[in-house]
Amino acid sequence: MRCFCSSTVNDCPESRQKQCDPRTSHCLLLLTWDADSNRFVETFQDCWHWTDRFGCPKEPGPCHIFQETEKKFKACCCKGDLC
Repeated sequence: MRCFCSSTVNDCPESRQKQCDPRTSHCLLLLTWDADSNRFVETFQDCWHWTDRFGCPKEPGPCHIFQETEKKFKACCCKGDLC
């Protein structure tokens, strides 16, 4: 399985698509609010192992927001290849 990854992740290739280890079934996306552009922007993306603690979806589909603060931060996880 592959996930998109942030350029700051040590083993993130130039394509920003990373092969996850075999235990992984979900991807993580963190977004923060950018006041200049008036929208949420990507802060971090990578493979995600801790799905049982955060209510990540059991089926492939849209990213499930498991943590957020109004107009500041969102964290979500999704299941499936490059979701």
